Amino acid sequence: MSDLTLKLRPDLDRWLRDRGLGVSALAERWRITPQGASRYLLPFEHPRRIVPTEAQMADVLDWTGGEVTAAHWYPPHLRPVVGAGAPSKGAA
Repeated sequence: MSDLTLKLRPDLDRWLRDRGLGVSALAERWRITPQGASRYLLPFEHPRRIVPTEAQMADVLDWTGGEVTAAHWYPPHLRPVVGAGAPSKGAA
């Protein structure tokens, strides 16, 4: 039996698939080639994967209605935990 390791990808990949869209929709939106757009959707560990610029992340945030955020471009183990961080003012 072969090893079927799940390859995690940026959340935009799933968002596009759930809507019957593909890499061509991203390519058209960003006015880049489908080959270039596909590199943004590669599995996290893929050496040719590209992380979008802040402007591109903001565009995706707008396009997806907030469903895909800047944190979703990084593997789950690197995403911030909601509620975690520096203690609030006045905390001992």
